[in-house]
Parts: sequence; structure tokens; C-alpha cells
Amino acid sequence: MHNNNIIIDLRVSKDNVGEIILIDVIGGAVPSIDTRSVDTQVLIVDSQTVVLGGI
Repeated sequence: MHNNNIIIDLRVSKDNVGEIILIDVIGGAVPSIDTRSVDTQVLIVDSQTVVLGGI
């Protein structure tokens, strides 16, 4: 902390079950995983609010 400021490193991710993938001829299947993520760094001045959207 310096001069009432904070620097925050953020890693936000969201994984969802995706498409089902057939892996053999006898019917074995596994789901794929759809991954969305963001890495960022935020400088917050004293009493401010940060909003991160879109993930």
C-alpha cells in the first residue's frame, strides 16, 4: 500500500461443461470443458470500487 492506493492482481475464470465427445466405437464419451478466463492488474484509489464483467 502506498498513498492509500492498492494494486490487486486478479485471475478470474469460469468453466462450463461443453460438447460431449465420443471417444470409442462402443459408446464411451466424455464432455469437453469450455474455459473463459482473464488475468489483470487493478489500481484502486482509496474508497473506490472496482467492477469486472464479461466472464
